[in-house]
Amino acid sequence: MYLIRNTFKRLHYPVDIVELSIGKSADGTIKIRQNKYLNNLIERDHRSGLLDSRPPKVL
Repeated sequence: MYLIRNTFKRLHYPVDIVELSIGKSADGTIKIRQNKYLNNLIERDHRSGLLDSRPPKVL
C-alpha cells in the first residue's frame, strides 16, 4: 500500500512529506505525485464529456 501525496512543484515538499509521514503508513513506502496544478487531472477527465454533450451550432 502506498501513501499518495499530491504536491505542488516546490523543492521542500518531498522532504517535508517524508519527515511528517514516517511511521504513519503501513509498509513505510510513500509515492509523491508532483503536479503544477492539482486541478489538471480532474479537468482532463471531464473534457470529453463536455465536448460530446454540447448541441451543434446552427448557422
